[in-house]
Amino acid sequence: MLSYTQLTDPRATRQQDLREVHGFICTCPSCSLPLSENRSSDINRARLNNVAAEYLVGGLYERKRARIEGSSQESSPDSYLDLINLMDREGFHDTALYLQLATLLISFYLKAGDSEIAESWMLRRDQYSKASFRERNAAAYAGMIY
Repeated sequence: MLSYTQLTDPRATRQQDLREVHGFICTCPSCSLPLSENRSSDINRARLNNVAAEYLVGGLYERKRARIEGSSQESSPDSYLDLINLMDREGFHDTALYLQLATLLISFYLKAGDSEIAESWMLRRDQYSKASFRERNAAAYAGMIY
């Protein structure tokens, strides 16, 4: 998926930006939600934006990883699973955040002794990473001028 706007912005802001800057109206599934679902989607995207800032800029990933690998075991992976499920529902995939959350899940399950679930998350993380790499390369190739 190629994005021309900030995916975490509210739909009205995304649509205005696309119309004024790029000259089109987006009809993707997220932009085509009924108004009743739009507010919920905007709230979810704001939450993901805040989480991404905490994890990617604020150093939360490093602290969580150290906590998992250290002596104090995280009691549950639910918060990581909730965030990944939210990303899936919104069709919002920030590669760095997704990969960090998947890595935290892998660490959690390895520490808990559940290598089967850890391995399933390794495969999922690797598939996501490869798909994202292919999308970025296709977008870059499409933008080349000959």
